[in-house]
Amino acid sequence: MAFISTTAFTQLYSINGVLSDAQSGELLDGAHIYLLDQSSSMVKTTVSGNNGKFKLERVRPGIYTLRFSYVGYEQLKIEIIITDQDTVLGNISLKQTLTVLDEASVTGQVPMATQIGDTTQFNAEAFTTMPDASAEDLVEKLPGVVVEDEKVEAMGEEVKQVLVDGRPFFRNDPTAALRTLPAEVIDKIQIFDKESDQAEFTGFSDGETQKAMNIITHANMRNGVFGKIQTGIGYEDELVNGELDGTRGPVRYTLGGNINFFNGPRRITLVGQSNNVNDQNFSSEDLLGVMSSGRGRMGGGARGMRGGGRGGMGGPGGIPGGLAGGMMGGDISDFMVAKQPGISTTHSLGVNYSDLWGEKVDVTASYFFNLSDNDAVEDLYRLYTVGADSGQVYDEISTTGSRNINHRFNMRLEYNLNENNAIFIRPRLTLQQNDGQSLFEGETRLGTSLLNRLDNTNSSNLGALNFSNTFLYRHRFNKERRTLSVNISNRISNQGGDSYLGSLIEYYTKPVFSEELDQYSQLTSGGMAISGNLIFTEPVGQNGMAQLNYMASYQKDDSDRKTYDFNIPNRDYTDMDTLLSNVFHNNYITQRAGAGYMYHRNSLFLTGRLEFQHASLYNEQLFPSEHEMNKSYQDFLVTAIMRYRPARTKNMSMVYRTSTRPPTISQLQNVVDNSNTIQLKTGNPDLEQTYTHTVFVRYSSVKPESSRVFFAMFNGNITSEYIANQTIYATKDTALADGILLKQGAQLILPVNLDGYRSFRSFFTYGLPLNPLKINLNFHLGYNFTRKPVMVNDIRNLSNNHNITAGVVFSSNISEYLDFTISSRSGYNMINNSYTMTAKFGKRINL
Repeated sequence: MAFISTTAFTQLYSINGVLSDAQSGELLDGAHIYLLDQSSSMVKTTVSGNNGKFKLERVRPGIYTLRFSYVGYEQLKIEIIITDQDTVLGNISLKQTLTVLDEASVTGQVPMATQIGDTTQFNAEAFTTMPDASAEDLVEKLPGVVVEDEKVEAMGEEVKQVLVDGRPFFRNDPTAALRTLPAEVIDKIQIFDKESDQAEFTGFSDGETQKAMNIITHANMRNGVFGKIQTGIGYEDELVNGELDGTRGPVRYTLGGNINFFNGPRRITLVGQSNNVNDQNFSSEDLLGVMSSGRGRMGGGARGMRGGGRGGMGGPGGIPGGLAGGMMGGDISDFMVAKQPGISTTHSLGVNYSDLWGEKVDVTASYFFNLSDNDAVEDLYRLYTVGADSGQVYDEISTTGSRNINHRFNMRLEYNLNENNAIFIRPRLTLQQNDGQSLFEGETRLGTSLLNRLDNTNSSNLGALNFSNTFLYRHRFNKERRTLSVNISNRISNQGGDSYLGSLIEYYTKPVFSEELDQYSQLTSGGMAISGNLIFTEPVGQNGMAQLNYMASYQKDDSDRKTYDFNIPNRDYTDMDTLLSNVFHNNYITQRAGAGYMYHRNSLFLTGRLEFQHASLYNEQLFPSEHEMNKSYQDFLVTAIMRYRPARTKNMSMVYRTSTRPPTISQLQNVVDNSNTIQLKTGNPDLEQTYTHTVFVRYSSVKPESSRVFFAMFNGNITSEYIANQTIYATKDTALADGILLKQGAQLILPVNLDGYRSFRSFFTYGLPLNPLKINLNFHLGYNFTRKPVMVNDIRNLSNNHNITAGVVFSSNISEYLDFTISSRSGYNMINNSYTMTAKFGKRINL
């Protein structure tokens, strides 16, 4: 199963059999089967199916111990030897345990955690929860796990995927998965680094993993129907001069719930909610994001600011930044944002399906629908303290509203053709629609002098479609550890819509100048990308394996953006603004070839890989002027991995890797975004791609006998040619390149390449039980440092940010009837500090 750390080499043989009750002969489903090596380390695990059958695949020759565990039955251990063929065990009988019902005593405490290879496993019984608690309530008590801002972090890394009994559950949406499952069905929780399907098959790690969480359910909870419903309604009291006056305000309500249909491997889950108390739930992808706050606004052209523009491209495999600037003045990544500020009314519905179709097909799928109406009011105060602009103040108030509709579909199908061949298919479809409007007023002052004042009104209607698919074919040769795998991915995207901008700006410097805008913008952008990755592995000696790989990708993006000023005589938007209009195409081609070697013996695992990458960029602009741009990049990419287990309860890993990232389409596109006409933005077609060095170190220690756990993590990044922002402040009326005119007090922001970027993250956690008090106590401490180079006018600066967070979680079962959890978390950075504390109490009621 994928949730146990991957073994070092490709497995050749399988172990299968059937479990049954020794007395009645009844077939046992849901039993756990563990495969242990001679050092008693976990190699593989699985769960028996409805017919009692189990199968462990890709096991290399050697001497092993099989351990069978099932609630109500005695554990059974069998020693097996695998040589040169599959092992068929036939029927295996388990004996029921003898239970004395009239007298029982508890003499020990359930271990909090155990270490299984690279996987940390927590026992749910060691943590108390309220009777109606969800999986989210349970996991936030685990040492090193933090649930905050719609995200789940484990050991300092964001959890990207949740599995249930080793199978995906609400794929790519950990929050929805954890809020759906009730805590009472959980037996164990495993946290591990999940490799890609291709890396798991070859056994050759590429260093690119995702933090994942696997929830193992109680065997007696894998069949049946269960769920929960919660609701609430009330009134919001009105405030007058900051005090309650007894006036009844608007009605606030919340309604939500879920229902699960579990029948062995077939699992169907329905989840839904409707509320107007700002519980947005589900994935951040449900939010289109372009109206997420008063800071996102539509673009338009300004008279007196004329000039041509140049197109750009998006990163490989990314989404083209077609909506950038022309709609709301942001990158297309704004479509994938975190929880919106303001107050939202949300209606959401989701379904997750998981099943085994016969013995060869494993399928999981999920669908989400989300409708959200959001209203937000924001005050912004910005004080400039650099150079000649020191003392300049920008003040703004904005009101925004938007309606966002999102459909999201994911599927994963695994088809095992035979023992040596399998295919994976992974389609993904997202449809989004957003209608929004915003109103904001801003002004700039220097001392007591008013420099300018701005009044903007925006409205927009935007839509986006994105489809991607991954196809993986893997083949195992008869020779052990010799494999071939092919991964082909493709993407199709289409974004577009229209927007209106009304703007009045007044400059109070001499000569006094005012400008009124009434503009309409249209955008149509689309793109496609396809990539292929071929990997071949070959054994080298008894403990080594070599890998050869080749990757090629092609990306094509197109954008057609037009902005028109209102023509009063024609009473229509007919005057094109060329400064904010652009038609361009771009192609991005990448080829990468490399070789690697992996060594694994006993508790030591070493991997090294070297690749050469060639990338070429071709960009063609057709309007408002014709322009072509060609760039090429050549880089060597390095990956080095070491994993070491000094003891069964301790694990250490270190990863060093290098990577590149090209500039996005919005960063390259030299087209002015004047969504805020006194704070202009534009791109830079001369940008180079970045080159990053990454170091990751992690250490874990778990002592089951004392239920003490300790984790430490460090991650560092150094980036050359970092894409930073240069801000140009106009201390007087200034004419820039491409016909851009900056009035005094205005500014222009554009991306530039600068060296000097650094980021360091560290996280420590320590958990222990206080047995006399029946309390689990968890401490965690984190320190983050980021240094970003910036350019102010022509002066290079470094922005340093330090962030320290510390937290403690108490959870206890004080008595037979009362549970409580107290969680406190404080943070400090250079700008502000914060402290939060939450308390949850639950009382058991016997009905």
